[in-house]
Amino acid sequence: MVKGQGYIFSLLLFVATNKKLFLINSQIHDTNTCHNNNLHLTLTGLTLVQKGVAYSGCKIYKHLPPQIKNISNNVVLFKSKLKKFLLQYAFYSVDEYYQQNYNDYDW
Repeated sequence: MVKGQGYIFSLLLFVATNKKLFLINSQIHDTNTCHNNNLHLTLTGLTLVQKGVAYSGCKIYKHLPPQIKNISNNVVLFKSKLKKFLLQYAFYSVDEYYQQNYNDYDW
């Protein structure tokens, strides 16, 4: 894996293994939206918080394709699929990760 992929992999693995530390959008509000099951990302202007593991991991996790997000409760399978996904795209930075279109990924 390249540098950016290792960082992304580590953050996503942290989130998947520590989901109990995060709130789900449905725990914050009662409005039924298509994002109810996403992790809740607390808005903050503090750079120190934004660079932290929990905030960065949550933000990157929210951008994962649903096919990988849906298996995050099974950490072994999640880790395997995530690694395959990251190796196929070869992200060199987090910005590249955010810009990627996943429609051509072989699920």
